[in-house]
Amino acid sequence: MVLGIGAGQSQAACQNWINTHGITHPVLSDASSTIYTLFGDGFVPYNAIMDCDDIVLYTIAGFNETAVRSTIVTALEDVIQMQHTPQHDIEDIMTPVTIDATVQAGSAFVAGFPKLFYRTNGGMWTSVEMMNTSGYDYSADIPGQASDTTVDYYIEAQQENGCSRVLPLPNEYYSFFIGPDSVFPEIDHTYLSQISENMLPFIVSADVIDNLGVQSVSVEYQVNGGGYSTLPMTMSDAGYQVEIPDSLTIGDMIQYRIIAVDQATLPNTAYDPTSGYYTTEVIDLIPAIVIDLDGAHNSGTIIRNTIQTLLGSCAYVTAMPASLNIYRTAFVCLGVYGASSHTLNGTESSVLEAMMDAGGNVYMEGGDTWAYDPRTDAHAYFNIIGVTDGVSDAGPYMLGKTGTFTAGMNLAYNIGSSYNNYIDHLNPTGGSYSILENDSPVYNTMIAYDSGTYKTIGSSIKFGGLSNGSTQLTTFMNAVLTFFGIAPEPTPTPIPTATPTENPCVNNGDANLDDDLTAGDAQTAFYIVLGLVTPTTEQECAADCNGDQEVTAGDAQNIFLAVLGTGACVDPL
Repeated sequence: MVLGIGAGQSQAACQNWINTHGITHPVLSDASSTIYTLFGDGFVPYNAIMDCDDIVLYTIAGFNETAVRSTIVTALEDVIQMQHTPQHDIEDIMTPVTIDATVQAGSAFVAGFPKLFYRTNGGMWTSVEMMNTSGYDYSADIPGQASDTTVDYYIEAQQENGCSRVLPLPNEYYSFFIGPDSVFPEIDHTYLSQISENMLPFIVSADVIDNLGVQSVSVEYQVNGGGYSTLPMTMSDAGYQVEIPDSLTIGDMIQYRIIAVDQATLPNTAYDPTSGYYTTEVIDLIPAIVIDLDGAHNSGTIIRNTIQTLLGSCAYVTAMPASLNIYRTAFVCLGVYGASSHTLNGTESSVLEAMMDAGGNVYMEGGDTWAYDPRTDAHAYFNIIGVTDGVSDAGPYMLGKTGTFTAGMNLAYNIGSSYNNYIDHLNPTGGSYSILENDSPVYNTMIAYDSGTYKTIGSSIKFGGLSNGSTQLTTFMNAVLTFFGIAPEPTPTPIPTATPTENPCVNNGDANLDDDLTAGDAQTAFYIVLGLVTPTTEQECAADCNGDQEVTAGDAQNIFLAVLGTGACVDPL
C-alpha cells in the first residue's frame, strides 16, 4: 500500500494536502516528526519501501521513479496476490455457502493453506482448508446455518518463502446474514432542480445496491403535468440509466422518481425520493456565475456588480458548486498571496474541467495560481505558462494589447497589498495570447484562449484592483463578456455639450500638444487627474475634453473614445 506521512504537519494540514492534490492514498499526521526521524535525513520528499516483514528495501531523499518501480516489481514477486468477491446476504438456510478466491503465490504454500476462517454470531473461529479448483482458483464451504445467523469470515494464505497475506486485512473480516431479508435497496441519485437545454436529452442515472441483489430499477415520470409513464433503467458502467424520450425544451417541467426492487423472496421496494417526486425544470443557460473563493471578496463582488450593470443579473457564490452545467461562463476568484487567498484543489478543478469540456467558458484570477501554487488539470485548459512567482510589482497601470479586444485600454491598478502581492508573471502558449500587460516592469498579467469549443481568460491580477472608475471597468468587462459571447458591443457614452461663454478653450483632447490624438493623450489626462503631471494652461485646456473647465477621469475616457472614433471632444469655438 501507499502511505503518506506529513512530517511536522497536523492532520488538518494533511487533509488539505489531500484535497489540493486529489490524493487517493492515506496521508497521516506526523506532527512531531517522530516517524520521519526513523527514516529521513532532513530532506523532503523522502521515499521508503518496506516489505511485509517491515524490512526496508529502499530508502532515499528525493524521488527516483525508475528505482521505485524496480524495487516494487521485484518485491511483489514475493507477495501473495488474492482476489475475492464478498458473499452477500442470503435467505436460503441450511445450504452450504461456497466461498471462492483467486490466490497466487511466488513460492509453494505452507501445508493446509490457503485457509478459510469463519464464525457464526460472534462465536469461536473455525478454519477449513481451501481446495484448488483450477489454476489459481480455490474454494471452501461454510456449512448451512439456521435462520437469523450472521457469518463472519476471512481468508489467509501462507507461502514457504516470502510474504503471507490475510484478506481483507488483519483483524478485519467479511460478514453476511442468513435469513428472511428486510433490507431495502439503497439508491444513490444526484438530483438537479434545473438542467440547461444543452444537457438534453435528459438522462436519469443512479447507483443502486442491495445486500441480497437488485432485481429491477425503473423511473416513473411525467412532463408538464401529463400522465405518468414508467421506463426500465439499464445497468452500465455509469450505473443504472434511462433517457426520458419526450422532446423537451426550455420551460418544460419533469416530475420523476426512481423505483428499485431487490431479489428477496418477499421483495423490498425502495423509492427515491422516499415520498413524492423530484421536479426538474429545463432552462436556458444562465450567462454568468462568480465563484468567489478569495476570502477578501474584494474582486468577486466588483465582478458581480459590473456584470449586473451590463447583463441585469449575475449569480454569486463563495464555494465551488458541485456542477456548473447550467452556466455559460464562470468567473473564479482565488485572490493573491495572503491569509485570504485560495488554492484550487482537485475537486474544484474537476468541476471546471467538466464545464469547459461541455463548451462553457472560464475566467480565473489568482496571484499565485499560475506559477506558485500546485497546478491542477483545469490549468492546462488555459494554455498559460507561469514564468515566475513575481513580487509586488503590479501597476500602476495595465495596458491593453494591440490587435486584441483590449487594444488602447489603459487601466490604473491598485498597488495595495490585498491586490498586489507576489503577482505571477505569465506567458501565452499553444494559441493563447496576452490581453493585458503590466506597465513597468513589462510582463503579461492576463491571457485569453479560444479553443474552438470553449474560451478562457487567466489573470494574475484582480479585476477589482482595476480602479479607473466605473465607466472604465464596465467598458473592460463588456469587452470580456463580448469575447465570451454573452454581451453586446459597448454603447458609446454620450458627450455633454459646452457653450463658448462657459469655456472659450478649444477642447480638442490633444493633451500632449503634439497635433496627434492618441491613447497617450488619454493617459496624460489621467495623470493630470492623479496629480502626476502639472499641466500648462494650454495643455489643461486641451485635456478638458467635455468642456466643464475641470480635468477629470471622464475627460480621459472621452479622449479615449475620440481616439477610437466613437466620440469626440467639445469644441465650443
